[in-house]
Amino acid sequence: MLLASTLSIVLLLVAQDPVTPVEQSDEKAGATPPIIELPADKPTPARTLPTRPKRLPGMGLIRIKPKTPANGPVATAPKTRPGEKALEAMPQPSAHETPKASDEKQDVPKSPFSGGKSPFGTKKEDPFAKLVRGVLPQGTSPGAIALWQSLLKASIDQPTLDATKTGPIESADLNFQVVIRDGQGSNNEADSRIRFLAPNYVRFQLEEGVELGCGPVDKNDHGFWSLSNGKEFQDISLRQYAQSKQRVLDVLNKMKNFLALAEPGNLRILSLSTIASAPINQPPGAAKHLKGLNWLTLDSPDFDLRASISVTADLKPRVYRAYLGLAKTDHRVKEAMVVEVIDGAPIVETSVWLTLGDHIGLDGVTFPGSILIRRPDFRPSPWSFTKRPTEELYLMGGSLRANLTPEDFRGR
Repeated sequence: MLLASTLSIVLLLVAQDPVTPVEQSDEKAGATPPIIELPADKPTPARTLPTRPKRLPGMGLIRIKPKTPANGPVATAPKTRPGEKALEAMPQPSAHETPKASDEKQDVPKSPFSGGKSPFGTKKEDPFAKLVRGVLPQGTSPGAIALWQSLLKASIDQPTLDATKTGPIESADLNFQVVIRDGQGSNNEADSRIRFLAPNYVRFQLEEGVELGCGPVDKNDHGFWSLSNGKEFQDISLRQYAQSKQRVLDVLNKMKNFLALAEPGNLRILSLSTIASAPINQPPGAAKHLKGLNWLTLDSPDFDLRASISVTADLKPRVYRAYLGLAKTDHRVKEAMVVEVIDGAPIVETSVWLTLGDHIGLDGVTFPGSILIRRPDFRPSPWSFTKRPTEELYLMGGSLRANLTPEDFRGR
């Protein structure tokens, strides 16, 4: 019954002008491709399979097969992950207050949008607030800059661009057909609509007649809610509804990640490097395809994987490393791996691998027509990602400039 953990979007985008492929990584070539190891003193994490959702009748999917990028020779990858020194030298994030597990209404600050308070508790100063969005760090190599600029150009779709509607994407209203695999070979299909308003408002359809959402906090509403048949409202902000809130957070953070990738020019970047090949921690059987891509790796605080941990997870600012595989022809992102890093060490339990299908123009950006999501598989050594996607999303339409307001995210 739960589609929430599946709903997300990722977008990355088109470019027409060719860029000379990067022939050498920023690090010393000739070493083993980068590998992310599990800590020796940490047991293998238990695998959590998505709950099988209710199957809706008459679903049918439109499947868009991604083009296979041309294969090409690549150098060997470095032993050291790019950006590691930058992470070690970076000031440690200030801790944030964790929401209390209490049934009482909590004191929270107002949202950046008019219309209510934030349901996510009081936050302390962001140590990355002085980073300028879209500005690359000093010392970024010419090869990384050239490849990055090709990606930025690929993020714009001129035929659907409205010059009067510019700036970061702050609201979206998108429709998907979704497939979830339950781990026993069953494919569960359903339609879903997701609406999002930055930074923390979301509402989405779980199954026919059921919605979950997160909206303003005030004397009438407490943020998290569910709605059945369009009229049966339920406040789920209390601790006994932790599972439902987890679903909301999962969808919210996926939306934030995908829209961040859709507009790379709006990321705050701590480090940017080219690497000679994909990480060894990759889906089985993908090596030949991955060798045909140009690879970038960047560190940024603008992703978010915390929803996969806990509703009451630590809210301090975090750093995420994204490995981006760009096609050598159109410079769009075809493959991406995102993992959280703390003091240079990866938090692999919440990492994700994304495969992006053919892109379509939508409100001035190129958006993937299909998104395949893979989760970590800790059975092999080294660990990898599942061979088959655990979740698949097929974009059916919608808007990235939806003009939504906080009032659109109240359940009643």
